[in-house]
Amino acid sequence: MDKIQLFQNEVLGYGFDIDGSYGWQCWDGYAKYCIWLGVSFANCTDSGWVKDLWEQRYNNGILDYFDEVEKLEGSEVCIFTENEWTPVSHVAIFVSDIDGNQGWFLGQNQGGEAGPNGGGAFNLMAFPYSALYPTAFRPKGEPLPKEELKEIVTEVMESHEVPFFPEEATFTVGDSPINVRRYPDLTGEIVATYQPGEKVHYDSKGTNAGYRWISYVGASGNRNYMAIGPTDEAGNRTDLWGMLE
Repeated sequence: MDKIQLFQNEVLGYGFDIDGSYGWQCWDGYAKYCIWLGVSFANCTDSGWVKDLWEQRYNNGILDYFDEVEKLEGSEVCIFTENEWTPVSHVAIFVSDIDGNQGWFLGQNQGGEAGPNGGGAFNLMAFPYSALYPTAFRPKGEPLPKEELKEIVTEVMESHEVPFFPEEATFTVGDSPINVRRYPDLTGEIVATYQPGEKVHYDSKGTNAGYRWISYVGASGNRNYMAIGPTDEAGNRTDLWGMLE
């Protein structure tokens, strides 16, 4: 039995919330697949939508674990553009061809059973190939042992009082100073202030109290938090107070 069928048999009809935010979203389905493969997952670092997985592919680490391919054979991670089928982009795993114009895709939040906190369980959905970005990502290489990967994923997540998940990146403060706080809330104690142009390297991010937060461990050994922009009711970032790289 091939790789994608094994994964499908394990997850079809079930939902997974990998980052602890907003239920069974399509990104969580992709992240679950990465964990199942034994590789690290990439994050949405620019717009906050999964189109970043493709548009930021040369910077987000996805090509460390996947080959970029044009021909779909089964098991590829596919990113969908903003279109009538997937208005805010989408990510799913290619299973098989239907008629040369559309194929079966396995993913979350694409019409499956609704999750208790949002999104939808893994299901199969037919999508036209015209909705895809021109290349997809096929798993490659030797995976990390699953227990080692699990430790990497959970170590950061368990160090927060609210849901955060791993992301290694750098944020450059924009036109106005931003306070650093001990807790991810505007009521949290201010422990430092970053000025315009200063850079912050962080190891995780999350959403809390109406803002997107990044987090890192400071020189004191304590975990610090910085708000980098507001979010809407669904937890999607609506503005960015600087630049991510």
